[in-house]
Amino acid sequence: GASQSDLSQYVDILSGTYSMIDSSSGSLLPFVGRPWGMNNWAIQTNNYAGARASPLTHWWFHPHDREFYGIRCTHQASPWIYDYGEFLLTPSVGPLKWTFPDKASAYNRSSATFHPYEINITLESYCTHNEADGGCTSAAVTATERAAMIKLRFPPLDKTSGWDQTRHLRVLVGRDMAAVT
Repeated sequence: GASQSDLSQYVDILSGTYSMIDSSSGSLLPFVGRPWGMNNWAIQTNNYAGARASPLTHWWFHPHDREFYGIRCTHQASPWIYDYGEFLLTPSVGPLKWTFPDKASAYNRSSATFHPYEINITLESYCTHNEADGGCTSAAVTATERAAMIKLRFPPLDKTSGWDQTRHLRVLVGRDMAAVT
């Protein structure tokens, strides 16, 4: 049986996230956070947040989306409320891309883990080898009281590939998602 000391295994942070502006099914976001923490963290799976003056700007996650735009620091309690002080961390490999949706990567939903204490995903657009062999970029986030611990794992360099394998971590800040690299 399951250990009673690990009750977090019963929490599904994707519950209630199947919402759109025209059809709400909980209006929740899949947060990783600490009780009374300063920030919450989630992955952004669509470009609605980059659509200035759009009513969709706060609908930046949907569980059926298959694109990863970054790890988002948020203070937004629900998609019905505007965010403030938000920023997006976007890891990538290769030439730096400047516009949405070019900055996005496909992510492997079947191997992604969503827990109240951690989100861990594999970025399929940045693979040099098989995912099972560690040949893909992965991103994981867990919250701390005031910030987060983020672990990025990039595939080993393959000097024979001829592919630009420069690693990037870009910080996109505010509603306009202006880049600080």
